[in-house]
Amino acid sequence: MTGGLINLNANPLVTTPFDITGAHELSVSNGALPETTVYPTNSATSALVLDLLLSDGGVDTLASTVTELRFDTSLSTADINDGSFTLHATGLPLAGLAANVVGNELVFSGLNIVVGNGVGTDVELRFTPVGGSLGSSDGDYYRVSIDQSDISVLTTGSQVTTSSASNGSGMEIDVVASKLTIGIQPGNGTAGLILTTQPTVFATDAFGNHDLDYTGLATAFIENDSSPNGAYLDGSNQRTMIGGFALYVDLRIDEAAMGYTLRFTAPGLAPAISTPFDISPSTASTMRIETQPGNGVAGMNLSTQPQLVIEDAFGNTVDDTGTQVSAVISTDPHGAAVLQGAAMIPSMNGIVDFTDLRID
Repeated sequence: MTGGLINLNANPLVTTPFDITGAHELSVSNGALPETTVYPTNSATSALVLDLLLSDGGVDTLASTVTELRFDTSLSTADINDGSFTLHATGLPLAGLAANVVGNELVFSGLNIVVGNGVGTDVELRFTPVGGSLGSSDGDYYRVSIDQSDISVLTTGSQVTTSSASNGSGMEIDVVASKLTIGIQPGNGTAGLILTTQPTVFATDAFGNHDLDYTGLATAFIENDSSPNGAYLDGSNQRTMIGGFALYVDLRIDEAAMGYTLRFTAPGLAPAISTPFDISPSTASTMRIETQPGNGVAGMNLSTQPQLVIEDAFGNTVDDTGTQVSAVISTDPHGAAVLQGAAMIPSMNGIVDFTDLRID
């Protein structure tokens, strides 16, 4: 037939049946479990950072299988390497599956989390600290989030609809102090002067992490006293810790000796002991008669020769050598006595020993 019109709608064609897979009905949201908001560093258990609910809408009658989850941590101030992040869900090992850290993401690959048609599956993201020195500071936090772009599923079954979940304002790291830690050790000093280096102390946990919230009173004492007469720690030996920190400014010891140590204490914390330091005598300012002269016989040396010690203002023997010291008769009941022998001799290491004084 030519020149006519054919009506194609008169005999419509019908295909054989087929299915539409990958309907967008898998969603992600926060679960019902209470998430950890503050995590103390002395905790012996893991923390629930994020409770995640994966839900299948049930429209396509197919289960959803999640193969990868990626959690974003870019809003965190805490160091992502300060602990182990593990994923816990049905079908995963009881101890959880450890994350691979890729940039600011916690990546869990090779998953086989099956979310049944029309039901939900709970997934927990947990944190366990490394148990050592942290890269994070007291008060830093982990903020974790996930949305549809962070979830991979099998090509068959439900695809992920626009949805998200997060742990809100985050999980704060709370350093809980258990001991004092010396930041700067006390330095050597000179009698009567403040120590050349004044000590500092921090409130820290068992791993040396600084507790910024501690406000106790830190007190310094002499722990090892190697002085001959018993020393006393002068200066302001009590300091209020602000932000878990105390700086001493005017500590001194007037008794010269080697090997002093200081002990630092604060309420509720284990004490800290400093490394040894020395206190040297000050400058020479006086002499002290260590041994008084004894009786004698005319023309013979005194039975006991006098000995003198050169001291500083605090009674410490000064290591002085070469100072000439003279002896003269102070009281002369005879009226014309003359002191014989070597009446002027030099000091030696702060000691002056006369050896042949006599009066004829």
